[in-house]
Amino acid sequence: MTAQPLQADRQPLLITRCCPLCGRDNEDQPTLDIAPDEWRMKTCPDCDMTYLEVAPDISELFETFAWEKQHHIENARRHAGMGPVALKTRSAWRKFRPLPRKNVAALLDHYAEPGAVVDVGCGGGKQLAELGPQFSPVGIEISPAICREAEERLADRDVRIVNADALNGLKQLEAQSLTGVVMRSFLEHDVTPVPVLEQTFRVLKPGGVAILKVPNFASWNARVRGAKWCGLRFPDHVNYFTPETLSRAVEQAGLTIRAFGPTYRLPTSDNMWMVAVRQA
Repeated sequence: MTAQPLQADRQPLLITRCCPLCGRDNEDQPTLDIAPDEWRMKTCPDCDMTYLEVAPDISELFETFAWEKQHHIENARRHAGMGPVALKTRSAWRKFRPLPRKNVAALLDHYAEPGAVVDVGCGGGKQLAELGPQFSPVGIEISPAICREAEERLADRDVRIVNADALNGLKQLEAQSLTGVVMRSFLEHDVTPVPVLEQTFRVLKPGGVAILKVPNFASWNARVRGAKWCGLRFPDHVNYFTPETLSRAVEQAGLTIRAFGPTYRLPTSDNMWMVAVRQA
């Protein structure tokens, strides 16, 4: 990966990436027309991974390209040109859920042994606060201010919040010290997803589980709506996984898929869930 500034007043630091799954340099490949030209969205011909070839450095994701900023910008971009009927139809469709939503706390209760659980990209600690008493909460969060918010929310529990990006935060944790790692709506943001998953393997005890949730680039909605799909968010979504590429990333890191059946990756859902386990 090489770093470069973007031509803008502040010139935020950007990186140019090879494929985050197989490492192929895809400079010779065409860009996809569903993304703004400056981010060079590409699909690797060797492994079918779709990603932003030009992406913000991780340090930019809590300042220039923070979620709370990009979320509103991308909503406005996707809704531009949609009439009231289209917006009403979209809202009704989103409320249609033939099956109940997956829930991190419930998945941990079912699959994880009691012990320490880390939430990678924990934000203000809301998800950690929902963990049962059998789990010791640990969080990793890149924003110092949001770290303090998480510590305040969990002041009545024995909590550890690590102020770091995901890769370096996981490296600060002891090997085989956790029974669970949670990455809910996180891996799509990280420019090094496979190394993060490799560190996940390292910190999990044998039998420990990783709970993953990412947007599903193979969903029907993604195919039908194209550039208007809600899972496209530029530039803070840098990886666009399908069931196949997510499976490959997890297995490449040494983890074994424990739960990834049809209800975990419904084509009618914009997101997919996976439970992976460290076998040894």
